[in-house]
Amino acid sequence: MKHTIYLILLSINLYSAQLILNRYEEPDQSVDIYHLIDKHAVSCTTEYGKGFENIIRCQLAQPLKIDKKERHDTYFDIFFRSNEVVFKAKRFAQILPIDEKLIDKDVVTKNRIYRHWVIVGARKQPDILVNRGKKKFNFPVKYAKQPPPYIGALDLNGKPVKNKKGAIYLAKIAKMYRAKRYDAVLKLVKQYSSMHHDSFAKEIELYRIRAERGMAKQNREKYENVLTDALQWIEDNPSNKHIPEAYLYVVESYLAKGRLKQAEKFLHMLTGGFTDNKYTQRAEIAYANAIYRQKKRRKEALKIYKKVLYATKDIETASQAAIRIANSYLDFSEPAKAEKIFRKVLKSNPEFVREHYKAAYVLAKRFADAEHYDIALEIAEVLLSVHDKDFADDLLKSMGFWEESRGNREKAIAIYNQYLKQYKKGKNKIFVLKHLDTLMLLHNDANVSKKLQFIDLVLSKYEDPDIQKRALEEKAKLLLDQKRYGDVLQMRKKLHKYKLNKYVDQAALQETVRALQDQKCETAMKTIQDYNVTVEEKYDDKLFMCEIETGMFKDAMQTGKKHIDSKDLHEKLKWLYLMTKLYQKLDKNKKVILTGNDVYKLANTLGESKYKDVLYDIAEAYYNLREYDDLMLKTVHEIEKLFPNDIRNIDLFMKVVRYAQKRQDLLLEINYAKKVIDLQKKYKVKAYSPRINIIYAHGLQKLGKYKEALSVVRRLTTRKLTDRQRAEVLYLAGELSARLHRKEEAIRYFTECGDIVQDSEWQKLCAENLQLLSE
Repeated sequence: MKHTIYLILLSINLYSAQLILNRYEEPDQSVDIYHLIDKHAVSCTTEYGKGFENIIRCQLAQPLKIDKKERHDTYFDIFFRSNEVVFKAKRFAQILPIDEKLIDKDVVTKNRIYRHWVIVGARKQPDILVNRGKKKFNFPVKYAKQPPPYIGALDLNGKPVKNKKGAIYLAKIAKMYRAKRYDAVLKLVKQYSSMHHDSFAKEIELYRIRAERGMAKQNREKYENVLTDALQWIEDNPSNKHIPEAYLYVVESYLAKGRLKQAEKFLHMLTGGFTDNKYTQRAEIAYANAIYRQKKRRKEALKIYKKVLYATKDIETASQAAIRIANSYLDFSEPAKAEKIFRKVLKSNPEFVREHYKAAYVLAKRFADAEHYDIALEIAEVLLSVHDKDFADDLLKSMGFWEESRGNREKAIAIYNQYLKQYKKGKNKIFVLKHLDTLMLLHNDANVSKKLQFIDLVLSKYEDPDIQKRALEEKAKLLLDQKRYGDVLQMRKKLHKYKLNKYVDQAALQETVRALQDQKCETAMKTIQDYNVTVEEKYDDKLFMCEIETGMFKDAMQTGKKHIDSKDLHEKLKWLYLMTKLYQKLDKNKKVILTGNDVYKLANTLGESKYKDVLYDIAEAYYNLREYDDLMLKTVHEIEKLFPNDIRNIDLFMKVVRYAQKRQDLLLEINYAKKVIDLQKKYKVKAYSPRINIIYAHGLQKLGKYKEALSVVRRLTTRKLTDRQRAEVLYLAGELSARLHRKEEAIRYFTECGDIVQDSEWQKLCAENLQLLSE
């Protein structure tokens, strides 16, 4: 095997020690070798940090003289702290002590002081460290300028192997075992056993047990073979270094057969004789797995998993413990703790996750079920590189669903589209298509019409209840955003079917509020009745007025009574004012007067001028009662002071004119008739014309104000009148002209009057006056 060796020109002088880097190349990786050398004793130890990081700490006898900055190389992050140098390994790492005086000694003592340590870093275990026996051996290797002589293969004792066939078999068997071709392993072992028996026999026989154990994991009945052969191997090789591994297989076999006591017996042998061995720790995990099936012993099993996790120095064993701890925490409904533990495995040993991809996928699904989608998706990302088509199909589907479930619509859509591209005939295609369509429902689209069309297409395409519900919900939301409340109400039956009543209720409420605000009372009251809507109290005043307008007087009375006893005087004032409107509609004139007077007094007290127009309601109530004329006039005078030019005074003053006519109070009649005419002219309305003008003219005539009366009727002759009205006006014009001694003008008016209306009192009067003037 060819290696390239070179010296990196790095020598960090720490004043109390030196750190030197050598590097050499193997065919598929580079290897870094750091030498930490000091004239005093140096103590180096290894430990696991967070996330199973491999940390090497080297304590120096004296503090460093200078504070060096951190160094970040291919395989290590190096930190210098006081009298400590810390190596945080990124991949494979190993420390080796060097006794440089060993060659000068005749006898090697146990208590050696190391002033020289080697820290090896690589992507994987370098060839230079393979099959070296114990880790503590002399280093560095002195590379000669010429290749060293080749002496051939060595056996387990380091002696040259004369017969190479055993070594060849062992290499082939190991290769087949790594490929999990267990039948091939057993076949090769059988061939070897029938032909040879050399120094490789023990190792090859162990591979047979390993292969049987691999097959037993698929078929538990084969654990019988594992147990028999492992026990025999232990008996034949009592001092072999692989004894702990064989004991592990014995423990697993007994547990598979349900013989817990026997398993405990061999487990105690392991824990008593091989405390820190990784196979002992894996046997403890197997035992914990067995007792975990008993719910009462789950906490006991969890303690064992934790003990192994924090005691082991083997990352594979730590990962096995961690995945079981994570599952345990999920069983105990503590997903946060499970996530914290398993995230360490993801960070430090992703290969373990890929190797045990089915168990990791199950764990990811459990995290997703607990709504811990981040960790589930992180596990899935690691598993994407697993080459198993059926598994990859399920994995990609799940990733899309988990992204969808945590609300990442865009990412979910991208994954579903990736699935359809990769697996055109995938087993999860129907699931993916359905979920992709439902996600597109939620996709932001500025074109509302197109989105609504797409929703309707989905509703017609899928009968699946979940999709129907999701599509209907999205459509309802979209219509509500567009304030298309009526369209939502038309979906009432379908929304009720899928228990989406809240959108119907919301649409009905908003439709009611909008109708109340727009004074569309019929719409508001119909929606309230059809959908049993209850509006907020802040809309009660608008509701009250609509109840009055639509004739729902009982409902209006109930609405009003909720507020008239309010302790808030401003609130009380408003509702007393509104109640006068209700009493007015009910023709309860005395109630209008009593309530209206309360409103007027309270408004004065509170300085609320906007409610003082209740005087109009009071005045009308007096007018309707016909027995409180003086009080009516008093109220009218008060209105004239407060609202002198209000358009409502036209109607009010017209009532006074009628009242004056009834009392034959000519001055009052003329006064208010003139006020009506002036206000109509101001607001350019003709509600009471020409009748009020004629009344005014008659009044002026009775008072002897002929010129003023004639001026009024002359203006009327130019306006559009009925024949009867024009006859009356022409009569008045003739009568007034005659009074002013304008005979010819009077004759002309009387003559014109006679040509308009036949058989009327005004025509007769005109004819009589014309005859008198002609004599």
